[in-house]
Amino acid sequence: MARHRSEQQSDPTVAAMERVLKAERATEAKLRDCREQAAAIVAAARERTGGIARRAASPKELWILPEAGHIQAVRDKAVRARLAEFLTRQAAAPSSLALR
Repeated sequence: MARHRSEQQSDPTVAAMERVLKAERATEAKLRDCREQAAAIVAAARERTGGIARRAASPKELWILPEAGHIQAVRDKAVRARLAEFLTRQAAAPSSLALR
C-alpha cells in the first residue's frame, strides 16, 4: 500500500490533478465569499432605497428590479410600458403641488 501511494505521489498526472482539485476548491470558496458579499451589498442597497422612497414626495412608486440597474431597467419593454403608464396616470391626476 505504501508503495502504491509513493507511486501516485511521483506520478506527474496525479500531482497535476491534485493541484487542479486544490485550485478548484479555493475557487469555490472565493466564489462563495463573493456571493455572500454581493448579497450583503444588495440588502444594504435595498435598505437605502427603501429609506429614500419613504422620504420622497408623492407621487411615487418603488419598483425593485433585481435583474437591472437604474437606467438599464428601461431596456425592458414591460418596464418602459409600466413607466409610461405611471407617468400618464400622474399627468392626468390633479396635482397636489398647485402653483402659487
